[in-house]
Amino acid sequence: MIAHMAEAVKPLKTYIRLFDCYVEFLNTDVSEYARSYEEKNLTLAEDEVEIQRLQELRAKIEDMIPCEINLGLYLVRCSKVSIQ
Repeated sequence: MIAHMAEAVKPLKTYIRLFDCYVEFLNTDVSEYARSYEEKNLTLAEDEVEIQRLQELRAKIEDMIPCEINLGLYLVRCSKVSIQ
């Protein structure tokens, strides 16, 4: 049974690896980011570009999260997952 469960989890592990390239973004310490960002003393136009970039990145990640993932043995409901 353990072997079957391990086999059933493989698609989930594959799916999770899709987020590997976003780990740094997802683990960002917001307070530290804000502190270091303020030190840059950027212009309003540069601030707007950065805000747009971060909003697009967030949307891209959120679009990758399905409502649910059917793994055969497991049904993972992701509808309440959000980036906070």
